[in-house]
Amino acid sequence: MTVKDVRKIMTDAGIDLDAMKEAMERDMLKENYEAIPLMTDFSWVKDAVRRTEKLAAYAEARRALDKFVADRVQPLLKDKHYAAAAKRIGLDWAKKSTLSQTEAFAIINFTSMHDDSQGRVAVDEAMLKTDSENDDHYNAAMLMLRCLRFTCYEIQGMKAHCGLRCRDFLTEREFFLLDRQLSTYSQMKGAGMVASLVPVGDCFMTTGFGLPVFSSNPSAFFAEWFKSIGVSESRPIYFSRKETASFAATTIKMLLQGGMGEKVRMI
Repeated sequence: MTVKDVRKIMTDAGIDLDAMKEAMERDMLKENYEAIPLMTDFSWVKDAVRRTEKLAAYAEARRALDKFVADRVQPLLKDKHYAAAAKRIGLDWAKKSTLSQTEAFAIINFTSMHDDSQGRVAVDEAMLKTDSENDDHYNAAMLMLRCLRFTCYEIQGMKAHCGLRCRDFLTEREFFLLDRQLSTYSQMKGAGMVASLVPVGDCFMTTGFGLPVFSSNPSAFFAEWFKSIGVSESRPIYFSRKETASFAATTIKMLLQGGMGEKVRMI
């Protein structure tokens, strides 16, 4: 499975690379999410050949995303960006030497993927400045990031060394999250999660970090949280970029201050 294969998968998912730069000047539209053909039949998980194909695409997608973030996103970020983002999630970047690994990763991921307090979100700025014909890895990453979203979900089932079957609390859609490592932790079944997600064909993967919610009833937990911050009870909900920044900041801050941070692993 090559990067070009991943690019074809993403193109087949209904994401138009040629229209990306124009689209990034606007808020994220819900049609970008609805165009992703999420699976309704999870029986493929029992098929070793199909699992191998999915995991090959996942490995290429992960390499492409990591390369784009390292080469194109992180060089845009300075201490002022991290400091502003940290403040939004209740942390102090000036005291970064005392931050836990969880807190540091939370700041870095939020700064890169969602924070707009210093202008355009860093990942969006990076996409606008990147020549779409420059590199296949960059192209594959941008196709995924065009549908970047921050959401809350419940882990309903797991296939070790492959991924997790999940239900999104904002869209009420089921999806499969490709993640070799997280799927080996049996205690995650039934847990809630918040994370930034990007599509890999008809599955998803995280952007590299997430926060778990070890509640006896994640659905009730998030329903109460949504109500407390005024999230509509109608479903599905698709946030704009600006709404996502606010929702992500508030949710991450709540979880870190609630003590959930110490139970987080980088995923």
